[in-house]
Parts: sequence; C-alpha cells; structure tokens
Amino acid sequence: MVTTGLMAGMFFAYSFSVMPGLARVDDRTFVVAMQQINDATVESVTFQFTFSIALVLLGAAAVVHYRLGFRTATWWILAALSLYVVAFGITMAVHIPLVEALDAAGNPSQEELHSVRTDFEDPWNSAHTTRTITGALALACLGLAGSARARSPWQNQPSADRDAWTIRGSYG
Repeated sequence: MVTTGLMAGMFFAYSFSVMPGLARVDDRTFVVAMQQINDATVESVTFQFTFSIALVLLGAAAVVHYRLGFRTATWWILAALSLYVVAFGITMAVHIPLVEALDAAGNPSQEELHSVRTDFEDPWNSAHTTRTITGALALACLGLAGSARARSPWQNQPSADRDAWTIRGSYG
C-alpha cells in the first residue's frame, strides 16, 4: 500500500502543482525545466525502485490474501493491481517516449522551442491525467481491501492461521 500511495502521490503532485506551475513559464524555461526534472527522475534509484516494486508488492499481497482466505480483499487488491498496471503501462508507452524525444531535442533554437514544448506538453498532460486517476483509484482499492479484510469473519479461518496472524500483527 505504501509504494502505491507514494506513486499516486507523485502523480497527484505533478497534476496539481508541477505541471500547472510550468504551464505559466515561457517555452525555454519549460523545456529546460522538464529536461532537468526528467533527468533527475530517471536517475533516481528511489523512484525506479518504488515505481517498479509496487507491481510486485501488489501481486504478492493478492496471493497472500487469497491464500489466507480473504477473498473480498483479494478482489480489491487485484483491482488495484490492474489499475496500477494501467498507470505503469502509460508511463512505459507514452511518458518514456515523450521524455526521450524531449531529451533528444537538446537545446532547441528559439524558433523550435514552441514546437518542442507543444509536442511534449499536451500529450504528456493528457496521458498523465489518466495515470493520476488510475493511481488514485488503485490506492482507493487498497483502502477498500483493508476495510474488507478487517470485516472478514475469523471463524472462516483455520485456527492455526488465525493464531499465527494474531501473533504477527494486523494488516496495515
């Protein structure tokens, strides 16, 4: 839940602060700023790890909850996984090629700046809106999974599983 929440928060921050702020600047500032932001993001081991491990952790959570018999929670986790796969796919299919094209533009001339910006900004923002929504919905699904898990009757669980779970701690 933490990694999915971190990614949803990053998507949200870009949608409601970074991109609206950059929309207010001139073309050169926009292009240079986005090139630098993209470089910093691509070079960030923390970002790469968090972005990728969220998929693994969502899949693992679904398997664990299924094996423990928490079927409703499992379905919510699978919904979160599906939504995060969409956000991941948008990043790979849309954002990365746009970032590579912006980086390849290098230091465009004054005449080219507006075209470079427009070729990047509009498609990036359109795809990012979907990525932000799917990231937020994935996080909401995990909240519903936690709620479903908390409401699951323990009497359906074998006593050994129930006792082991109590010793390990609660979902969270």
